Amino acid sequence: MKKIFIFLLFSVQIVSAQLPQARGVWLSRDILEVGPELIEETCYKLARANFNRIFVDVYYLRSTIYPSDVLEEAGGPRQMSAFWGRDPLAETIEIAHRWNLEVIAWFEYGLMSYYSGQDTSDSGPVLSAHPDWEAIDHNGLHFQQNEWGAFHWMDPAHPQVKQFMENLFAEIAARYPELDGIETDRIAPMLLPDYTLEHVKAKQLSVKYEGSLR
Repeated sequence: MKKIFIFLLFSVQIVSAQLPQARGVWLSRDILEVGPELIEETCYKLARANFNRIFVDVYYLRSTIYPSDVLEEAGGPRQMSAFWGRDPLAETIEIAHRWNLEVIAWFEYGLMSYYSGQDTSDSGPVLSAHPDWEAIDHNGLHFQQNEWGAFHWMDPAHPQVKQFMENLFAEIAARYPELDGIETDRIAPMLLPDYTLEHVKAKQLSVKYEGSLR
């Protein structure tokens, strides 16, 4: 019995030693907006500090940092205006790989489609084009408000919302084959504790049972 225990412990140690370590940090929007020089400097410092992965913020404030046909077709802007004329994701991939850093596309806002400050009536371009995509809370409100302002979410139960997110991920994977991964941040519906999916489910069941749902 003692020999078996030692063997199992030794086997676990071997497997653990073979697993790659991920030592990553999030690369914030302010670094990307400054330009390639600061991206290069940041990657150099991270590599010297023994990091091996960066999570690049590619989707926030209703826009993508790269040109997106999917977002444009859904009614949103093709690219964030701060990056017109350049592709910071392509720049970061090329620079980071020179420093042996993996690049993960970080969809920071995820299902959060729009931030409207204190204007709760403005749901943003995508949800204005697709009002049935918007998540509604238990009180019938179409926004979530806190000390920072009003946030408008897409409904994760809506099949077209699911397809939209899948299309975003597929697009970035196809456009940037050198990309090392995708992080689907803030996607989980459990981050919407005040919201209900009942209205979407009711519509689906009503269609299935020819409007006989009560």
